Amino acid sequence: MSSSKKRPHKSSSSSSKKQRAGADEEARLVDALSEKKPTRKEIESTEPGGAPTVIERTLPSFFDFYPRAKRAYDALKKKGGAAARLELLRACETVLTTGNADAMGKLVKAALAGEAGDAAAPIDVDADGAGDDATFRWQADGGSAGWMDFDDASNAVAERARKAGATETRFVNQYGSYTLKLDFMVQVNTHTGTTRPVRYVS
Repeated sequence: MSSSKKRPHKSSSSSSKKQRAGADEEARLVDALSEKKPTRKEIESTEPGGAPTVIERTLPSFFDFYPRAKRAYDALKKKGGAAARLELLRACETVLTTGNADAMGKLVKAALAGEAGDAAAPIDVDADGAGDDATFRWQADGGSAGWMDFDDASNAVAERARKAGATETRFVNQYGSYTLKLDFMVQVNTHTGTTRPVRYVS
């Protein structure tokens, strides 16, 4: 009487390897996109023999710059579907390597479509009193200072872009020159690269 060992099914083994590789890549990308890098800068003293001034700070992570991308990833995680999460994370990595955010923007929109509290939607808007001709006040996230109003000229630029359905516009105020990305709801300082979330309210 001969006994034979069962051999693992090749396709099953291949599928398991793919899943493990996908999980490893997902973990690597999440770590990379969540990383906050410390920086250190020394400024020479203006006094002879004086000690230099040391400035240490931590640079924000990719997800800090693009909070909607992180929320989209979290939304996909709740729904399941590793392939969709990996596709989004790869698109985020493309933004880092090439600066092209087109693919990420589409995936973020799809992941957050119809969700309450989406940062790309108006916040604190009275739906009953807000018609197509309504004008909103734009605000930038000032961190500990809270939400800070745009000045009137910048607000007018932002509103024109919103009503026209534009995804991007530019404005200049007393703090510098900015690109307003309406698809990501962030403003980017064109000189420093600093990115802040924005919103519009009634």
